[in-house]
Amino acid sequence: MIDDSMFDEFKIEAGEMLDESEDFLLELEKGEEFDSRYNGIFRAFHSLKGAAGMFGLDDLQKHMHLLESLFEKTKDVGSIAHEQIDYFLRGVDEAKNFLAGNSINFAPIDEKSFLALACSNVETSTVLEIEHEYEYVDVAKEKEEQAFSEYIQKDSGEAIGGLSLKARIVIVDDEEAIVEILSEMMKECGHSIFPFTDGKKMLEELDEIAPDIILSDLNMPDLSGMELLEAAIEIIPDLPIIFISGFISKDIMLKGLEKGVYSYIEKPFNENQVVSVVRQAIIKYRTQRLLNKSLNYILYQYNNLDQFLLEQGKVSIRDAMRSELKHILEQKKLLKAITTNN
Repeated sequence: MIDDSMFDEFKIEAGEMLDESEDFLLELEKGEEFDSRYNGIFRAFHSLKGAAGMFGLDDLQKHMHLLESLFEKTKDVGSIAHEQIDYFLRGVDEAKNFLAGNSINFAPIDEKSFLALACSNVETSTVLEIEHEYEYVDVAKEKEEQAFSEYIQKDSGEAIGGLSLKARIVIVDDEEAIVEILSEMMKECGHSIFPFTDGKKMLEELDEIAPDIILSDLNMPDLSGMELLEAAIEIIPDLPIIFISGFISKDIMLKGLEKGVYSYIEKPFNENQVVSVVRQAIIKYRTQRLLNKSLNYILYQYNNLDQFLLEQGKVSIRDAMRSELKHILEQKKLLKAITTNN
């Protein structure tokens, strides 16, 4: 059975997916490029629909299915009207309210009404052509496969078939000489380096950089290492952070480990030690991300397969699949607990 802690973890991850889709919708409202935002929103809607089915949340599953089906209609147009964006933003808010313990109170609209919202942005003939197409033809499944495929392989150093150890490394130290030494050391290993002598400036750019690891000093004038740690993991959860410092006390070490520090290295540091610790951190981080993406892919595909098995009357296969997925979720929870404590 799925216990309360697993359900709580699902709600956190579902909230993150909804926040991501909301951000993309707001970017589209500002006129940002359509295709990449479309893929992100579609993936979030479809993944949450599958996960809701896995947890038996029928109302949420139906709600996300509605949003996904209507949102898919914007793909052929290649743009989305402000009125349509507002509709999806209300739908996202309603899903968040459901996760907060409220019932869903959202008025669905049919395809023609939804397409009519875009009449101010596209010619009427185009809208009628799209309406006619959806009366007779189902949208090709290749679209959703392509959208998720782009997500699953979007990291330049990562692919389903294996793990690259060429990483994006942020280095932060108020001493420029230390930054230069560590930068050269990591460049020799083939990594991409993002050097900073100002921790606050680094945090402003962290989300855009999307690093695999941070190497940071502990004692800096404008921002302490612990403050940097807390702010960084708010932006990118589970990001490995290694402190390299000459002032590592037992209390600081214990406090950092409780907050999620990956490791400590004392100055003056040994090059081989730094390279080894960084390598292990990258492997662990990439492996964890790959496992999470693989599980997301399973949940992404789950809803379609579950519905098919139900329609075919394959009850025993359906029950066995549900049982295996529950076991995988339990193992994910255990793995997260182990990696957090280590």
